[in-house]
Amino acid sequence: MSPELRQSRQSIFDYIKRFYNRRRIHASLGYENPSEFEEFNLAA
Repeated sequence: MSPELRQSRQSIFDYIKRFYNRRRIHASLGYENPSEFEEFNLAA
């Protein structure tokens, strides 16, 4: 695998890990995003 491809794959993975999964809603969390779910459950 070329260094450019490896870097591109890593950048995409980092985006998904840091932004996408933390902001999109999840049915298993009562249609809240993970951040909202965590805040609600820590306050309880």
